[in-house]
Amino acid sequence: VHLSPGVSIPEPKFNLALLAKTDSKCVIGASRSLWTDDELASRSVTGTACRNKPGSKAKKEATPAKMEALR
Repeated sequence: VHLSPGVSIPEPKFNLALLAKTDSKCVIGASRSLWTDDELASRSVTGTACRNKPGSKAKKEATPAKMEALR
């Protein structure tokens, strides 16, 4: 399924994400189709360090094109 220019996910994974009971779970399902678990663990939406954990380091910002596709 084509989500935006250069961003697509397999139709079965897209349909599975749409079956989620809440919007947030739908986005989580779709994001797991766009990034691997390792990539998701090493990225954040904004790319800034966590304000709740002193000394934490900033993670790599999520790909803007893929973030826009999820919106």
